Amino acid sequence: MSATKKRELRQLTGIRFVAALWVVLFHYQFQILGILPEAHAVWSLFNAGYMAVDLFFVLSGFIISYQYLGKFNSGRGDYKSFLWKRLARIYPVHIATLFVFVVMLVAGKMAGIGVGDPTQFTLWGAIKDVLLIRVWVGADIGWNYPAWSLSAEWLSYLLFPLIAGAVAVIARRGRATIIALIGLLVVLEGVGAGLIPSLNNMAVPAVRVLIGFTIGIAIYCLVRDRPQSNTAGWLGLLLLVGLILITPLVLEPPVRASVGVLLASAAIYFLAVGGGPAVRLLGSRVLEYGGRISFSMYMTHAIALIVLGKVFEIDSWVDRPLVLRIVAVAAHIVLAISAGAAAYHLVEKPAQRYMVRASGRRRASQPPAEQARDYAPVD
Repeated sequence: MSATKKRELRQLTGIRFVAALWVVLFHYQFQILGILPEAHAVWSLFNAGYMAVDLFFVLSGFIISYQYLGKFNSGRGDYKSFLWKRLARIYPVHIATLFVFVVMLVAGKMAGIGVGDPTQFTLWGAIKDVLLIRVWVGADIGWNYPAWSLSAEWLSYLLFPLIAGAVAVIARRGRATIIALIGLLVVLEGVGAGLIPSLNNMAVPAVRVLIGFTIGIAIYCLVRDRPQSNTAGWLGLLLLVGLILITPLVLEPPVRASVGVLLASAAIYFLAVGGGPAVRLLGSRVLEYGGRISFSMYMTHAIALIVLGKVFEIDSWVDRPLVLRIVAVAAHIVLAISAGAAAYHLVEKPAQRYMVRASGRRRASQPPAEQARDYAPVD
């Protein structure tokens, strides 16, 4: 993956959809299991879906490096433009979903209908969400609970030039040193989960995102000059499947944290240099489209769940036919994907284009490798 001619890495877009769907299953697990108790056989898979967040963090560090590392390390990086583009990527949908929660809360109070946990809807919480600082210190999930990770991502964007510079210095010492750095960070992920446990028994969000993001930068330094390999593609796909199937079997939270981040990192490494059928599968039109809408899907699925909870009263489904209950569960997934697609086309993409144009830096003026895709996966 030379600096002058970069591959599009469509397979990494496909990963984003897989990760977003895993998060949806994690948050929908009790609703789904209430309707379809037979799904308890795979409950552990649902319950480990929070590890998809760490997959996103690593992937984010990799792709931001793919686009910007060379510029910043050569002194050509425009920090203000970089941050504006990152903000254009995440902020419109974030504010739109926050607005929807405000409307739902007000409408719910007027109608006498409860909407989520009232203790999470505070003015100070809304201010923290708007400023993207919610989890810089501590950890609370706020209004749109999946959005906690945006403030963590924003912190990593702000620090990107510093982290990238430090990793670049280490990278000059050779591949063995980069691998050692990744190994150390994987261990620290588990140590953090053990010493300072937070959401889902992982390390506090600020530590969690900086570890994953730095690993992603280091992985990019490892693969940028590596040739494609069909074998690597199959290994990457197997490791991605392993992340989803093996991580739930690890019961100790600190060990699970390290194992999950290790598998996620290895999957991204091999898929980034992979070729052949496995890579074509993940880069297929369906999965690539799913990857494009994955951020909006991630940001809207909590809203969809509130609606679903009112429509599908769990107690009323217990004695219904199995086929009908399977259809009801499928409806949950379809609505989550549909809400994401709607938010992508109606809010995310138009607003992103507008903000980039407003900055006077049209995407059409970017090099082909950058205008092909906006790889900035956020969980």
